[in-house]
Amino acid sequence: MDIEDLPIKGNLPNEVICPPNAFAKSIGVSEHVVRHWMKQGILPVFRIGRRVFINMLKLREQVEQGQNNIPL
Repeated sequence: MDIEDLPIKGNLPNEVICPPNAFAKSIGVSEHVVRHWMKQGILPVFRIGRRVFINMLKLREQVEQGQNNIPL
């Protein structure tokens, strides 16, 4: 499975890190769902101080290797 195979409702952010709200909007789920996946370890995270972002590089690697279980 490729990250491009995710059901995107817009453009998937191309940044190295992505805020949860932008990621949620791009795949068509609520920010609450994305934050839940982050807490469960389904989405790789990157912290800057108290803020938490999705590590898009790590996510792309996981999806390419078939190691990610995003329940879409």
